[in-house]
Amino acid sequence: MDLKNKTILITGAGAGIGYELSQILSKKNAKVICFDISIPDIKVDKVKYFKVNIANSENIKDALAKIDGKIDILINNAG
Repeated sequence: MDLKNKTILITGAGAGIGYELSQILSKKNAKVICFDISIPDIKVDKVKYFKVNIANSENIKDALAKIDGKIDILINNAG
């Protein structure tokens, strides 16, 4: 499946399943955006990282304001 021109937001993507998903989806040509309270030491190429505490609505709004365009897919993986 080619995800070209699709923007995917993954919460909890600093480690674990979210991190693995960011790798897989970026290889499928998606524009991947990751929200997590910690940024991984080894970043995935072509993935944009934002330090976001998803328990804080203002923190979420601030990060969303920095994203260009629309989000096509949300993977709510945090927590």
